[in-house]
Amino acid sequence: GHYAKSVHTAPGAPVAVHSSNDLEADQAGLLAALPQEILSHLELPLSELQRKEVTKIADNFELHPTLRPLLFGSCLPSIPKVNTWIEQRVPEILRREGEVMTLDGETVVGKHTGFHTVEYGSVWPAPGKEVLQIVSTGWRGKELKVAPVGYFKDKAIFIRDCVWGEGIDFTAPIKGFIHHAGGLSDCEVLVSPRTLGAAWIQLVEGEQEFPLGEMLTIFKRRGKNAKVVVTGVMFRLARHWAPNKISIEAKGQDGRETVELDKDFNF
Repeated sequence: GHYAKSVHTAPGAPVAVHSSNDLEADQAGLLAALPQEILSHLELPLSELQRKEVTKIADNFELHPTLRPLLFGSCLPSIPKVNTWIEQRVPEILRREGEVMTLDGETVVGKHTGFHTVEYGSVWPAPGKEVLQIVSTGWRGKELKVAPVGYFKDKAIFIRDCVWGEGIDFTAPIKGFIHHAGGLSDCEVLVSPRTLGAAWIQLVEGEQEFPLGEMLTIFKRRGKNAKVVVTGVMFRLARHWAPNKISIEAKGQDGRETVELDKDFNF
């Protein structure tokens, strides 16, 4: 019942995962993380259909499943029964309540009910007009840290826990496209493998807000029936300065002085 395509390039060859005919409901990124032992036995009857067609077929058989938003790359619905099942399997240390504070740790802006209830990059409802988002966690101290939206805005990101598509060449940067909600749809990227488990994703044009901690899928091209290049979890290298300018102390003509640098360390 998943929206994705499994492609056998030759008898006995590894299975490649491609996007389905419904890009809004597509779950190719979700299935691409499965091992070949499972992929080689999967039957995906919905791959050539759109979700509205599946719903119409179900109606003809008097089947009326509860309609719910189908998030890109998501499998389990966010309903109380499922949430309870997940919560029972989250380590106790991550379920503890704690404080939400600014990145410098000086101001407490609220309380959270457990790390499993929030995601990196999600918006935190601050009491003022400023919009904040979750950018860091300190699980030993049970605190979440927030920064103004745009703190992680950039032209590149790392992904880890990578699962690579069948037949990918790692010797040169790989051109690909992101089909992802949240303003990332059809973004052109260059994928530079660093290790088998991590890759550097560089946007060809513009800056974007990446939903950190979520699964990202890179496809070979735009549109339907596009081969999955790689899937992985989005994260950033540790960075403790604002995206535009940082101030450092340096030795000058009159002794030590403060120097302004941009994020690329250009004067």
